[in-house]
Amino acid sequence: MENSFLKEQADRCRLLAENADPFTKRRLLDLAEKYEDRLGRPSRASRALGIPGSLLEARLQENRT
Repeated sequence: MENSFLKEQADRCRLLAENADPFTKRRLLDLAEKYEDRLGRPSRASRALGIPGSLLEARLQENRT
């Protein structure tokens, strides 16, 4: 239930951002990203670099110890 709600909120923010002024658009896209972060997806930067989530998670844990 919560995952579908968060995804819907992220989609709604992106939809609203399409017709918004540049300042509001940036804020809505940031908000959409925060909703997706709560879903446990890799960050946008990780997705852009093509780093698999499991590899990224292993690297983060490695750096913490």
